[in-house]
Amino acid sequence: MVCFGPVTPSELSIAIGALTLGAAVFAWGFYFRWKDALHPEPVWLMLVGVGGGAGSVLVAQGGYQLADSIGVRTSWELLSEGAANEVLAVAVMIGVIEELAKLVPVLTIVLFARSHFDEPLDGLVYAGCSAIGFSVAETALIAWYQDLPAMEFFARAAAAPISHAMLSAPWGVGLAVTYFQKKPVPLALGFALSVIAHGLYDVFITIQDIGPLLGALLILALWVWAIRVTPRLVGLAREKREPATPGQSLR
Repeated sequence: MVCFGPVTPSELSIAIGALTLGAAVFAWGFYFRWKDALHPEPVWLMLVGVGGGAGSVLVAQGGYQLADSIGVRTSWELLSEGAANEVLAVAVMIGVIEELAKLVPVLTIVLFARSHFDEPLDGLVYAGCSAIGFSVAETALIAWYQDLPAMEFFARAAAAPISHAMLSAPWGVGLAVTYFQKKPVPLALGFALSVIAHGLYDVFITIQDIGPLLGALLILALWVWAIRVTPRLVGLAREKREPATPGQSLR
């Protein structure tokens, strides 16, 4: 018979935190799978995307260390208290580092599992998966090292996955268009939009009182855009699998 000792408050907090983050992965992963209901991606590959996104936190950390080593400051304090030009530089740098980190696992999927990256909507799906993994790992690390209050932790666990996913949505769509149309401009444009949105979001949440509202409105705007663009991507996917017959126009 195995006997277990009493659960300590810290152990209980860790267990609740792990369950909360696991539920966030499941819930938002299900959302993106539902978005792709016409031709859903393999669950195992979506989990690879989530795991790759979680690992990409280390890529982002390496990016921050590299920036610091060459004299480019990326501290959160500077973002909230620096001069206007300093705030702009830090916001752009954070956006570049974190969006590039989230892009790496999706590019890996495109390169090594291209048979599953077979419709335009997949760019949005896998970008979302990578962003979910990144946000969950980031939240866990922040909670571990900064001892987040319980309510702030739960708020981050619930909101950060979709926030990061929407910030990555432009490059996810751009990557898909680039892949299927063999044109580099959509990915470059999408990545630039993601960096700008990410930088704006970080600036907004440092503003007292109205800042969180502005950040939420930015995420909502990106979400509405993603909802509007999804049917077009689904239509392109259907046309790709069902080429038009002679005399039939594509719309």
